[in-house]
Amino acid sequence: MRFFFGFLAFIAAIVVVVLVVIGLVKTVNSGNSKINISQTINLLDDSSIDSVARYTVTSPIVANENYRETRLTVSKNSRTLEVLHGYDKAVEKSTTLGNTTSAYKAFLGALSAAQFSAKRDGVEGNPMSVCVTGNHFLYELQLGNEKKVDTWTTTCSLSSGTFGGNVDGVSQLFRDQFPDYTNLSKTSDGTYNLAPL
Repeated sequence: MRFFFGFLAFIAAIVVVVLVVIGLVKTVNSGNSKINISQTINLLDDSSIDSVARYTVTSPIVANENYRETRLTVSKNSRTLEVLHGYDKAVEKSTTLGNTTSAYKAFLGALSAAQFSAKRDGVEGNPMSVCVTGNHFLYELQLGNEKKVDTWTTTCSLSSGTFGGNVDGVSQLFRDQFPDYTNLSKTSDGTYNLAPL
């Protein structure tokens, strides 16, 4: 009987050692995955008023005939919604509306609150290779010749890309720049774009 209890104690000790080792491995690995978030530009700065903000949603990697992108571009002078078809990005549909400096300044303030310029540092990869079966979200802000924001995320994992802001908030802000967004984003055959926002 003493042998039996000794054997059980030995097995229990092995289980404890294995659990401790697994815990240490997880701790070491999770310690290496800490991501810092930085702001690439202050959107409330007066110079930002001359920028152009862009939000693009792509469909998953599919046949050329089925591939679509929805690209929303906003500046102090205009707001443009484009539905692009195929990997060569032929413009299938385009709508441009006017804009004002005051409206764009308010839009930039809202984007700032949604952390549009937040970038997750140390993240590598390309959205097209990181997520082949989901949608890709691309965030850009051009100021003069310099791209101040150039980040991305995907529907495969919203936390795997370089974008560090509020995905849903930014999407809603861009959509709200187009009062008839639902109809404007329909494809030429009357169906909704394969890359919905």
